[in-house]
Amino acid sequence: MDNTFRNLALSLLEDYQDYTRFYIGRSKTEAGVGASVYSENAIKITKFPDFYSIYIAEDCAIKLNNTK
Repeated sequence: MDNTFRNLALSLLEDYQDYTRFYIGRSKTEAGVGASVYSENAIKITKFPDFYSIYIAEDCAIKLNNTK
């Protein structure tokens, strides 16, 4: 198996080891649109208007992470 992608990912993790990692989850279902942001310091969860697209939810989640 080719390890090119794995090696690149490990290299990037090493290059940015002093940065805060955060993870974004977003979904759009019949129940609505929402997003969450998880980092070592906090978990933020929010619901958006049903007309929001998954892409807008992701953008908002990134901005949500940058708020206190």
